[in-house]
Amino acid sequence: MNSYLLDTNIIAAYLHDHKSVPDKIFEVGIENCYVPKIAIAELYYGTYFGTRIEHNLKQIEKTVADFTILPIANCLENYGIEKASLRKRKIPMVGSNDLFIAAIAISYNLTLVTNNTKDFKNITPLVLEDWTKSAHNEFLRTI
Repeated sequence: MNSYLLDTNIIAAYLHDHKSVPDKIFEVGIENCYVPKIAIAELYYGTYFGTRIEHNLKQIEKTVADFTILPIANCLENYGIEKASLRKRKIPMVGSNDLFIAAIAISYNLTLVTNNTKDFKNITPLVLEDWTKSAHNEFLRTI
């Protein structure tokens, strides 16, 4: 069974019961899905930037309760390797948070689930999936 690291946008889709994300998490098993600690920081940023602070704080608590949270400490070398690789290849840099998320996926040998594949496509060791796109959703868009 594969294991997955959920990007912040996928966590948001899960919390908002958006599209096929909760179904896919159920299908692969929540025990096979992990959340990077940096994504929790991004959720806090979004919470305090927005207006529904109490509601969103409860959503963050739900995320922490539902998933295993992975730290960034074990991925620092992979962060440096991938940042240097992108720079040497003259590829535009992804944001630091995204690069940390990628480094966590690489360090733990996880498939990164995101709907922001364009920012991660040049990080070659990564395996990417987008659970917001499905055959069912594509069918509904054509109706």
